[in-house]
Amino acid sequence: MIPESGGMYAYLHAAFGPLPAFLYVWVTAVVRNNAGGAVVALTFANYLLRAVLEECEAVPEAAVRLVAALLICECRNLSTHTHEQTSHKQQTTLISRTWQFLHIVLPLMPGLHSWINCVNVKWAAKVQNVFTFSKVVALTVIIVAGAVHLATGHLDNYRSPMHGTISGAAAIASAFYQSLFSYSGWENLYYVVEELKNPNR
Repeated sequence: MIPESGGMYAYLHAAFGPLPAFLYVWVTAVVRNNAGGAVVALTFANYLLRAVLEECEAVPEAAVRLVAALLICECRNLSTHTHEQTSHKQQTTLISRTWQFLHIVLPLMPGLHSWINCVNVKWAAKVQNVFTFSKVVALTVIIVAGAVHLATGHLDNYRSPMHGTISGAAAIASAFYQSLFSYSGWENLYYVVEELKNPNR
């Protein structure tokens, strides 16, 4: 263990020197984080459209990209038409107000969390515990819902699970990357390992 904060940067700096470590940080800031945000937006848009367009066999790729772009750009204005019905106008107004509320609150959350961490570390730990508990509850709901869905006989996706499998080099590399991503949580610990009294523990 290297008792220095910095995550992967500290390990690359110790193993290969300052240049590879700097390049890693630069690529992470310019490419990796932005690409990760794009992937999250595309994934969310795909799931959202699949839930809305249940009757469609395949969600249009252009629609997925459009919704993802709107999420990334944080589109503020929701257009309304004068010939729409009153109920639809009320729904649009509600969505617009909700979006405006989220647009104000969400940017303040990182600053609020940073302020809590600066004022009292114990408060920050409690906030982290609340978020962790919320994530565990959400994962539990997803797992239970999936188990119930399978138990009720929805096994169409498992009848021929390897159908349409792509064996190209790019697909294999992508599969390895997604698998290794699940084990990259250790990196988050080493961002603050220097602040721990006994990091080996």
